[in-house]
Amino acid sequence: MLRSTKDLENYAIGATDGGIGHVKDFYFDDAAWTVRYLVVETGAWLLSRRVLVSPIAIGEPNWKEKMLPVAISKEQVKNSPDIDTQKPVSRQHEIEYAGHYGYPYYWGGDGLWGGGPYPNLMLPGYEGFGSSQAARMEAESAYAKTQAALHRDDDPHLRSCNEVASYHLHATDGDIGHVQGMLIDDKSWAIRPGGSYPVVVFFYGGSWNDGARADYRFIGEALASRGIVTMVADYRLYPQVRYPDFLADCARALVWARRAASAYSGDPRRLFVMGHSSGAYNAAMLALDPRWLAAEGMTPSVLAGWIGLAGPYDFLPITNVKAQPVFNHPDYPAGSQPLAYASGAAPRTFLGAGTTDDVVNPQRNTRQLADTLRAAGVPVVLKLYPRANHYTLIGAFARPLRMLEPVLEDVVAFVLGDAAQ
Repeated sequence: MLRSTKDLENYAIGATDGGIGHVKDFYFDDAAWTVRYLVVETGAWLLSRRVLVSPIAIGEPNWKEKMLPVAISKEQVKNSPDIDTQKPVSRQHEIEYAGHYGYPYYWGGDGLWGGGPYPNLMLPGYEGFGSSQAARMEAESAYAKTQAALHRDDDPHLRSCNEVASYHLHATDGDIGHVQGMLIDDKSWAIRPGGSYPVVVFFYGGSWNDGARADYRFIGEALASRGIVTMVADYRLYPQVRYPDFLADCARALVWARRAASAYSGDPRRLFVMGHSSGAYNAAMLALDPRWLAAEGMTPSVLAGWIGLAGPYDFLPITNVKAQPVFNHPDYPAGSQPLAYASGAAPRTFLGAGTTDDVVNPQRNTRQLADTLRAAGVPVVLKLYPRANHYTLIGAFARPLRMLEPVLEDVVAFVLGDAAQ
């Protein structure tokens, strides 16, 4: 949710062992437009000294009581490096500050905070020491330290929100006014122009038998780090349900995402549905067959586009033994194939597959659907990746496999390119 810097001023900061003081200002990074520190006036207990508090330490805010709890102690604050909040904060000061609290450096990764979208992911001990998250952060921190040693005297691009509040705004055809405050995303602490970010709803694969959204956090983190609000949705699986019940679940998830988009700084007019493997089938059916969204009072026309990765779109008869009972093999229900619904009414389309995919035939499915939609006049981006198979295609969203194929960059370019359409 978006919060005004003016509203957050004078919020109390609560340490693990008592109150620290109240928020008086914010330092934001004018390269990433993200708040890096809160300037806190400590009050009488520390002679009204002003100190910096990183969003890395902030826990679940108490909005009703106007209090931000932080995972640091008053003793840590007392012994923290002296920083003159009336002067620019140097990179050297930031290095000393991070070292005092044991934080990884927020710069050096490709996300807003290291390699991720949220500051709390960088908190020491997050998900436990030795976890994959911790190992990743340690590697990124080592890289950042190397970079910091080379750029100790660089300007870290930190600016005071209070200072900027006096700035005047000039358009190309005259004066607009002056800055009165800024809007901050209370999860990422990024400065946002409300409701302007595209939204992607992602459905995972697993032959409609397996999968859980918790396993696909890397998809959300990858897209969010590129400025895309991402919602990874669960849906019921076999044997709990068969076709078409899981499509009804997906339709409800997509409708919920559209209604909730604004609360997450998303733009409901820039809504995309995306999936991999069987999840791409689900996405295709919502985008191409109007029956499923109609049941929820919505039509595919509200979509800014859809993305299918290694999806089955024309796959009868079914040879995958796990998927056979999902579609009542061999008595398949009529109207279950996405290819049959390819028409000029379809939204913008991105279709991707690995050329070595031996699970879902890329020629029969991905290429055939792309050709059919193009023939109907639909704008289609088709990407066939020679170094990706069925599994590494989606794995390429995770940092260790991104060098394999530019799947993430291609999908991001498609989503962010919607504004130009």
